[in-house]
Amino acid sequence: MPYKRRGTKARDGQITDAAVELYRRGLKSMRRDDEDVLADFSGRLARELGLRPWCTCPLDTIGYSEPPEWEREGLAAEDWYRSAAIRDQLEAALRDKRRAAQRKAPAEPV
Repeated sequence: MPYKRRGTKARDGQITDAAVELYRRGLKSMRRDDEDVLADFSGRLARELGLRPWCTCPLDTIGYSEPPEWEREGLAAEDWYRSAAIRDQLEAALRDKRRAAQRKAPAEPV
């Protein structure tokens, strides 16, 4: 018997501590220009966020304000902008995590 699916399968808002840590390590591998390690972190981050394999990874949106020309129309553009929004959430969570760590660090004696 057919049935109706209810609800959405939105994967936004799943910013976990593990996702933030993978994002941080992915950024580090980008600075080192280590493609193999970056690909590993990109795949692991996408899985942690619940993204489909064909979706743009948030790490792939770093340094760009808009999608590449070949991704500027239709579903590809929506996917890119969604990943960019997730990247912004990850950046904010990482920034908050760093601030919290600085507050907890004991002051150095002068």
